[in-house]
Amino acid sequence: MKSQEAISGAQLFSVLFVSRIIGLFTFTVPQETGFSAGDRVLFTLPLFLFCLLGAAPVLLTAKHPAGIVGLAGEVSPALAKTAGTVLCGAFLCAAALGVLRFELFVSTVMFPEGDTLLLTALLLAAASAAAVHGMQSLGRTASVLLALLAASMVFILLVTADRFDPLNLTLPLESGVTPVLKNGFRSACRTMELTALSVAPTFTKGNLRKTGVGWLAVFTLTAAAVFFVIGGVTGRYGEQQMFQLYTMTAIAQFGVFERLDAILTGLWILGAFLQAAFFLRLAATAVEQAFGKNLNAAPVFAGGGVVFALFLLFSLLAAHTEGVATLAASETVFLLAAVALPGTVIVAHRIQKTERRRYSR
Repeated sequence: MKSQEAISGAQLFSVLFVSRIIGLFTFTVPQETGFSAGDRVLFTLPLFLFCLLGAAPVLLTAKHPAGIVGLAGEVSPALAKTAGTVLCGAFLCAAALGVLRFELFVSTVMFPEGDTLLLTALLLAAASAAAVHGMQSLGRTASVLLALLAASMVFILLVTADRFDPLNLTLPLESGVTPVLKNGFRSACRTMELTALSVAPTFTKGNLRKTGVGWLAVFTLTAAAVFFVIGGVTGRYGEQQMFQLYTMTAIAQFGVFERLDAILTGLWILGAFLQAAFFLRLAATAVEQAFGKNLNAAPVFAGGGVVFALFLLFSLLAAHTEGVATLAASETVFLLAAVALPGTVIVAHRIQKTERRRYSR
């Protein structure tokens, strides 16, 4: 597979960044008291540290040329198939949770009175078709989208600069360090893109460690800058809004661009599409690595159907638990796929390696 659809480290960076930036756009904790605008800037530091901790076992498995599945295969074929199956399920759940957050934005801002199920289904159908074309196609698309995203974000930040007031910035840690650490951990658990590094060796050229750490560093700095500007523009008002970045662009005007939120909405839709396609492609890649078979279009589209079913399940749970169940699901999937699974494979591989040395003496 690598020779057919290998992408560069820069393309992988683009896919990871665009996919993860959607999490920044859908950062929603306005109803939670004790998390001020200053805390939103400061929380990016524990976010980065938690992500690095989560990335450690993933990057260790990424040293193997065949990734975590190849490393597990050196222990036993059963462990390789188990690892591939777990990763496939985790990627499908991550796609569903991402679509759920996108649907929340659409149903809240774009079509508050409309039915968004059809739009969600169309998004997943398009994402499934993109996933069928492989990682090369997604890498090229992400490179173009990243350039558009960067230009648009710089434009939006410059346009809103005249509304920036330092007096709107609230001091961090007004309610202590707990809200900062808690939301840093929660946001880190949304960073399922980290687990992509465990299967990336089979389709990526270059140094995955540099790509992964560089991506996390650039994303963290971007998030800190965006939340800093949001706090200075919207102040306490922004803290009460569900989508702070959208709120900032909605109140800003620039000549004929009286509704900058339209720019953000378009980028949001494209980013959600790429994120869903990326996770569907990763799920297919994990299965292909584990079972040694190249998948055709039908299983990928079936994966899109599974994502839609999971989206409906998560929507139901979110409505009945006020988001607690989906938050728990996000944390569980991340800890399982990014920490527990690679940790288990690494320990099993080292135990087997020690046993072989013992018997060879």
